[in-house]
Amino acid sequence: MSEASRDQFWRRAGEFSPVPVVHYNTGWSHYVFGAADYRRILELVPNLATVKWTTRDIAHVSELRNTVPQLAVYVSEEIFAPAMALGAAGCCSAVVNMNPAFMLEWYHWCRRGSWSKAFERQRRLAVLSGSAGTDRGGRPSSRGR
Repeated sequence: MSEASRDQFWRRAGEFSPVPVVHYNTGWSHYVFGAADYRRILELVPNLATVKWTTRDIAHVSELRNTVPQLAVYVSEEIFAPAMALGAAGCCSAVVNMNPAFMLEWYHWCRRGSWSKAFERQRRLAVLSGSAGTDRGGRPSSRGR
């Protein structure tokens, strides 16, 4: 999809959405939106409110928070604690379906600034999930490029 096509899509979305817009920015799509894209999209869709950021690239989360701070950024568990330290709003979690108390406790640690607990949980979850740079089989991971 060309930049002109993306802009046309966003312009139309802004015209027809009476409610705040959430964009699910998947790292495995053909185009991953960056901070400059969101700055431009906000001109077309002033009611864009939230971005679900699915890549593991914490530098992009930082850039997004600095460039368009009015957007609420939600991430996956794989970068939850560092993203929260940078001002992310929360986590769109798969783990919450299996263990809501685990995720709620982790969220509260982040919100309260209990970073040693939050980052220890991040480390433990990374080892379990393979998000520490390897897949579950111990092979180098290509996810979140």
